[in-house]
Amino acid sequence: MAARSKARKRALDVLYAAEARQISIEEMLAERLADPDATDFGDFAAGLVRGVAVHLGRIDDLIAEHLIEWELDRLPAVDRAILRMAAFELLRGGIDEPIVIDEAIELAKTLSTDDSPRFVNGVLSPIAAIAPRLRAAGDFGGTAAAETRAAATDAAETDAAKTDPAKTGAGGETPGR
Repeated sequence: MAARSKARKRALDVLYAAEARQISIEEMLAERLADPDATDFGDFAAGLVRGVAVHLGRIDDLIAEHLIEWELDRLPAVDRAILRMAAFELLRGGIDEPIVIDEAIELAKTLSTDDSPRFVNGVLSPIAAIAPRLRAAGDFGGTAAAETRAAATDAAETDAAKTDPAKTGAGGETPGR
């Protein structure tokens, strides 16, 4: 496993543990950093955790806007943590969006349900599509979800013209969920 993949896993562990223990992300990170027996946490992982903590409300709003027939609080906690971390990383920029999404999918494959990888991809892909615009605007929410849905609908219609319409769907489908 690559160094950044390991760092993402460590960051995910802190985000998940904070929710499971019902303590703040900052408090959980402080505990983790103060633990002398723990593996070195690293700046990349700490940056992910701090970024999610600082922007948690806006990240959750953005994720919620891109859930189709789901509510954020109904998702498995590990999926919520994966989505939060990846959404922050997409919004922060600096790493290619496909890499961020692939890493999130790999975490979902390893740590969550069989349906989670497709679900995570379906939520993160439209966020990745608008992330550059949100970064440029300095905004993580607002009307971006409506723009994303419109772009997804346009893409689905284009795909439908090229392929069997029964196999075509807009991003965010959650078969089996």
